[in-house]
Amino acid sequence: MTDALSWLERRTRKTSTRTWLTFLFALPLLKGLVNRTLEGGRSFADDFEAVLCAGRNALAGAVYYGEAGTCADISHTPYVYLPWVAEGAGRAIGVLGETGFQLAYAVIYAALAAFMLFCVFVSRLAPGRFAERILFLGLITGSALALGNVAIPLHALILGGALLVTTSVLPLALAIGLAGAVKPLLLTFGVVFLLAPISWPRKILGGVAALAIALPPWVLSLQAGGPQIDAWLAVTREMAVDVAPGDGFWGWLALFGVPGTEPTAIVAYLVFALALVGCGWAVAANGGLSARERVWLGLAVGVLIIPRLMAIDVFLLAPGLLALLVAARDRATSSFQTASWLVVGGAALGLLLDLVDAGDYAVKIALLAFCLAIVWVGVRLLPKSG
Repeated sequence: MTDALSWLERRTRKTSTRTWLTFLFALPLLKGLVNRTLEGGRSFADDFEAVLCAGRNALAGAVYYGEAGTCADISHTPYVYLPWVAEGAGRAIGVLGETGFQLAYAVIYAALAAFMLFCVFVSRLAPGRFAERILFLGLITGSALALGNVAIPLHALILGGALLVTTSVLPLALAIGLAGAVKPLLLTFGVVFLLAPISWPRKILGGVAALAIALPPWVLSLQAGGPQIDAWLAVTREMAVDVAPGDGFWGWLALFGVPGTEPTAIVAYLVFALALVGCGWAVAANGGLSARERVWLGLAVGVLIIPRLMAIDVFLLAPGLLALLVAARDRATSSFQTASWLVVGGAALGLLLDLVDAGDYAVKIALLAFCLAIVWVGVRLLPKSG
């Protein structure tokens, strides 16, 4: 039995084949965008409009959580961020007006999304052939882009900082700190510092700087307390645990009816995350990867250990998983064949399940396969005693 990359390479030598492959794996993205265009009751930028509505309410001194915080003239998802985000949006609206705020965000969002997609799927900055990387496009849905969620520009900023991390840790620390101040689960990208080929003092500096930026807004908000914080805690638990636990670790637990906030679930998550980070470190340290490949691997591990991993979080996976296969091929040959089929098969199965309307399971199964691949290779590259 051959490995998946060799099998794929033999079948994608013709330009026409690569063109059809791109179209095939872009179907979930195209389907989502077309559906949102045709279904008049749904709008684009639902997640951004939640921030817009909260900013409007903050400017007016009104409530911005729950039913009382909805805006009748805007179709939006529930607002789930800390009060400081709504208050910041309110100040921006006060300066730019709602139209100006929307336009400014749209320009920033489009530019950063395009930058991220280019780096991951087109540029030579990422490892892997185009035909290999494009397989992961099947995990990106049209809704992930259309929602206008702030996670997209935050991931792009983290990517930009990560590509500079061997020169300076501060851009990545700033990006992770900003992301963590808005979405604390994105602090998992701190693993990039660990896996990058930089000195331990710089790793520690980067991690500490990121936490120093991310934590103050959370600490100050929670210390202040009040009705808004109580409402935020309630809506966050409802959305993150009960309504939409995601496709990663919490999503896997939800299939068995286990909430991610249960004590046993928290312990299980810590074991899972430490195992994945440990295996990622073994691959980075002993896999013979280039500096950039190690950074991409760190980004992939950072994504996979997000406990509430959503469709908007999968953009940075492809290059890191292909870097994993480079390490398996060059330094852990006994693991290469199995790992290659876990990665390529996981991406292909994710597309297939989405096309047969089993999308609720598509990304969950693909992400599980990717995690197994990292463990499969990482265990074989752990330092041997004696």
